[in-house]
Amino acid sequence: MLANISGIIIYTNNLTYIFIALLPNFQCSNLTDSQLVAYNISYGDNEVEYSQCHISIKPKKYQNVSAEPMILECLNGYNYTTPVDKSIVSQWDLVCQRAGLAELSQTIYILGQLIGSLFMPIQMEYFGRRPIHIICNILILPLNILCAYSPFFWLFTITRFFNGVLIQGYLISTCTVITEMFPASKRNLMTGLSSLIFSFTILIFELTVYLVRYKSWHVLVICCACFSSYGIIEIIFFQESLRWLFAKGKVKKAKDMIQYAAKLNNADYEQTWQIALEQTDILSETECTELVEIHKKNNKHSMSEERMSENKETTKLQPKIDVFEKENQENRKSLKSRWFGIIAIMQYSYTRSISFIIVLNWLAITMTYHSFFILSETLSGDLYLNFLFLCLIEIISCIIYWPTIVRFGHKKPLATASSFGSLCLIIAAILKGFGGESKEINIFFMVFFMLAMLGTGSAFGGLFLYTPELYPTEVRSVGLGLCSASARLGNMMAPFARTLATYSAWAPSVLFGSACIISSILLSWGLPETFKKRLPQTMYELKQIQESQKLRPQEQKA
Repeated sequence: MLANISGIIIYTNNLTYIFIALLPNFQCSNLTDSQLVAYNISYGDNEVEYSQCHISIKPKKYQNVSAEPMILECLNGYNYTTPVDKSIVSQWDLVCQRAGLAELSQTIYILGQLIGSLFMPIQMEYFGRRPIHIICNILILPLNILCAYSPFFWLFTITRFFNGVLIQGYLISTCTVITEMFPASKRNLMTGLSSLIFSFTILIFELTVYLVRYKSWHVLVICCACFSSYGIIEIIFFQESLRWLFAKGKVKKAKDMIQYAAKLNNADYEQTWQIALEQTDILSETECTELVEIHKKNNKHSMSEERMSENKETTKLQPKIDVFEKENQENRKSLKSRWFGIIAIMQYSYTRSISFIIVLNWLAITMTYHSFFILSETLSGDLYLNFLFLCLIEIISCIIYWPTIVRFGHKKPLATASSFGSLCLIIAAILKGFGGESKEINIFFMVFFMLAMLGTGSAFGGLFLYTPELYPTEVRSVGLGLCSASARLGNMMAPFARTLATYSAWAPSVLFGSACIISSILLSWGLPETFKKRLPQTMYELKQIQESQKLRPQEQKA
């Protein structure tokens, strides 16, 4: 539950830009009397026109003077139709010659996410999911406060960059822990439910934005910072992933964690320990029972005897608890000398191929998802109502997608949702580009637009559920981080889509939709189904599973 509620922190940091970088109507401020005298301008003899980025002075028509008008820059800044502190654009005059700097701050934030996607998972595999998760959340709080009170634009941009790095660490650790929390038999049911709860937290952000809609952008950022105070609760209750502890051979810490959980819930320790071992899918039922009997036997001894017995008997099961340590020590040393997981993933042909395909899907689906912003310009009306509409579409997509993964697994629903959303998006783009402006065409456009949002939104959420299951525990967060980094590249390519849209309004959506369909075909052809299958702990174990699957067809032929 703690991991699910953390969605509010992720949404608030990722979506805040939409509301703090609003572009208000504006024009040049009036010239002062001294400036009028300096430029020999008289309102009686001249027409002074104040535009957005310049001031035009020309003689009045009755003077019959054909001189070229005098063009001046906005010497006294700008007048905005909204309070100056309503947006970072009006706060720092990010218009005219400084136009694009607001967008640049968001690009730098995404660059921070890209770096965080590559850097933070490495720390998670070394230090664990819990410390990185909590540290990221704690640091986001002061960074957001500094961001809210930044006296100048570049300090704001720098804080946004580091915010992007931390929020990616927080997001990836959350998704990894949710995946590793449940046994194979209930994983799709519970991760789907987690995704649904996660999506509902966006409504909290929508409510926050609406309540402070008349306040300055500083207030909204401070509100977002306050959500990170939730980290105090996480310090107390958020626990390390059992799978990660077993994969790293930290059995003692796993025992302590289970003992704490059993005490907290007033449950029997031995029974809880056995359930935990079964749910990690790392030990067989016989070995689980054997290890529980060891603990029962240990309880009869003194503390020192218990520790000696524990060390002795745990060693008996250690090859199974941490098979990678005992069966592939040479490879383990090799992995430690590398840049941890990324190169380790690229070492095996199997993980190389699944990484290539899933990264393409992340890139294509992310770009397709962002192409909605190109078509969304046709949606007129109140900004907050439109955003609420998008939030509801996101929630509906989760409600529809959840039962399908419980019934069919991940691969088929993900490929179907992605292809369906892309086809609807292509149809909507063609209607927009070639259908004209009739009422009937607009209705059809809106129908296909919403269907495209449903399909692509389902696929985008499905990637976060499916991707962690493709990788073994010791490189799971690194694999998810690699995919998330490709998604940030998709975000950074969005401005080029807008440039293409100026030449052809329908071209970006058709291009991205086609890429998404192709990647879905590759997904259906080249990726395994993880439905109700145990998650491998190590790269060595994953390799063994693949080799055993290759031997089965040969044995059947024989």
